[in-house]
Amino acid sequence: MKLIKWITIFVLVAVGLVTVKILTPTGKTTLNPEQESFSACLADSGAKFYGASWCPHCNTQKDMLGESVSKVYIECSLPDRSGQTPICNSEGIRSYPTWRFADGSEQTGVMTLKELSQKTGCKLPA
Repeated sequence: MKLIKWITIFVLVAVGLVTVKILTPTGKTTLNPEQESFSACLADSGAKFYGASWCPHCNTQKDMLGESVSKVYIECSLPDRSGQTPICNSEGIRSYPTWRFADGSEQTGVMTLKELSQKTGCKLPA
């Protein structure tokens, strides 16, 4: 009887997760030109964003930056998720997201656009 109860709970949770995934918008947020310029300025400032494709916090950060994120983003996860890429290993990246800045400082976790602006001198989008 307990096994049936656990199987039922598992199925309901799985169905719920699939429903949330289907109803959740996917893809990059379309940003205005000011926001795209902000992301480009981050790259010009020397900022680097290390993350993993499977990391929800990294995906939140990517969505905040739009398509220009590719100018600062470095993927650390191997395609089969069996470890880290050589560049991230050599850089000593241990958590995601990790930001590194031209002044040598580092911050882990999602950063707000205001925090990134303060750190890099890039003008915040309106």
